[in-house]
Amino acid sequence: MRSQHAVRVHMAMGTALALGLLGACSRSSIGAEAPVWITAGIRPPHGRTSRAGPVAAIQRRAEAEAPTTSPEWCSSAAALVEGIEGCSEEDAENWLSDGFAWSRSSLRFWRTTRKNALPNPESVQRVVEWLKKRDLARRDWVKKFPQVVGLDAEELDEAKATAPLYLKKDEVYLKAITSNPQLVGKNYNCLEDHESCQGKCARCWNT
Repeated sequence: MRSQHAVRVHMAMGTALALGLLGACSRSSIGAEAPVWITAGIRPPHGRTSRAGPVAAIQRRAEAEAPTTSPEWCSSAAALVEGIEGCSEEDAENWLSDGFAWSRSSLRFWRTTRKNALPNPESVQRVVEWLKKRDLARRDWVKKFPQVVGLDAEELDEAKATAPLYLKKDEVYLKAITSNPQLVGKNYNCLEDHESCQGKCARCWNT
């Protein structure tokens, strides 16, 4: 007659074998990279989901295809190719996707202020002219902050108006935006009087 210890060992081995088969079966149908709590056939830990709701919602915003054959898009792309030194057709397409919130990478900047917008060729041309006057209409500069093509000239001027005091002088500001293109997208200062954080971190001078 088996000892109780031997019986427990035998039962444990049987359980381990069953779980191993279950895990192998689950991985073959779900995928080798599935979380442990899925492949083991158990309930997920509290708060765990395959994709967080807010993250999934943000990512779904940019799933639509950009209207690259529309007249507005084509005219805007042409303005970039002609006006930005070194800009290729592929660059123009990518920059417009970022500038008008069609790409996932641009969503942190635009957040809820823009979603899958059509470019305005006249506005894009004005941005190109604004950059030219400051010797910034260059591929190596624009590619560091492609969202700039989706701003308008008035917003670019507004960035300087909202800049901290140490950047108010023209020559200092120009030097700053030349070395850090993302500064032209700033238009908010959470540390100013009567201001507070409004979730505008991508456009705040203090981030």
